[in-house]
Amino acid sequence: MMEQQVLADFCEEHELRGVDWSAPVPQVPSPSWWASDSSLYQGSTLEHVPVMAKVVSRFSWSWRNKDNLIRAAVAAGNAGIGPRVHVADPQRGILLMERMPPEWRVGRLDLLRLPQVRANLIKARQDFANLDLDLSPRSAFVDLDHLQQECADRRITLDQRLTDAIDRVETFRRPLLAHQNCSRFVPSHGEGTISNVLVGPNHQIKLIGWGSAAALSKAHDAALLMSEACPTVLSEEELFEELMPHGTESDYAAAALLQVLEHLRWALLISLRAATDDTAAGLDSTKYGLWRMTLAEIRLMDDQRTARLLEGLS
Repeated sequence: MMEQQVLADFCEEHELRGVDWSAPVPQVPSPSWWASDSSLYQGSTLEHVPVMAKVVSRFSWSWRNKDNLIRAAVAAGNAGIGPRVHVADPQRGILLMERMPPEWRVGRLDLLRLPQVRANLIKARQDFANLDLDLSPRSAFVDLDHLQQECADRRITLDQRLTDAIDRVETFRRPLLAHQNCSRFVPSHGEGTISNVLVGPNHQIKLIGWGSAAALSKAHDAALLMSEACPTVLSEEELFEELMPHGTESDYAAAALLQVLEHLRWALLISLRAATDDTAAGLDSTKYGLWRMTLAEIRLMDDQRTARLLEGLS
């Protein structure tokens, strides 16, 4: 009810009269979708234009990143990379967007096996990276540091396996920061989560979500999609070649190591959610967090590979 009142106030302030809103759109977590931190409402205007309102929860990670979220969503919509944004309200954390037709569906991991889907997704990410867009940067290690501190502030006890994995990646910090300091930062979707991709007719692609949008190095951006698709769906080496055809050995090493940090970032984000959500959605989120933590552990088990990657960064 509180969100619906916020939405009503938003409509009144922006003179959006006569919008007929639905109840919140159900959002079911899946193995590739840790559960939304926003509410979505479908609506139709007096002119029968179908719209979608995204109301960002003030408790979510996205809320803390909402300036980047809104800048990225607006710019992507204007460029045809995402749904067009009709009205943006940074103070309330609300976006009023075009509602895509029903033939546009939420992406699935198996679709990444299709070369045309991958090509269109990579092009959309590259087109976004080429926009003249001022986004604040993000550092993988700063993310981990802040998330651990927030868990400590909330007195959340983290899984020992997670804290052990975070301790192990500390050896990555200096070489990855050195690579980052030599890299050019570009606008990035900020995640590789396939559920924040819409797939339309003829494998057209629209990017959505934007809660993690930031300026990142190209290797970091590549690592995000690699962490989602590899090794369960695609070969890491082949996907890197498609993402960064002119990438160096150092770029590949950075992307491979940054994948581990991305898995741990998700595990920490979901630890925060699990501590405040005891619903079925919270339980499904926890399962996804365990899956991400396990993927990080699997990567860290191969000491020889890790040593080779660290050497490749030097």
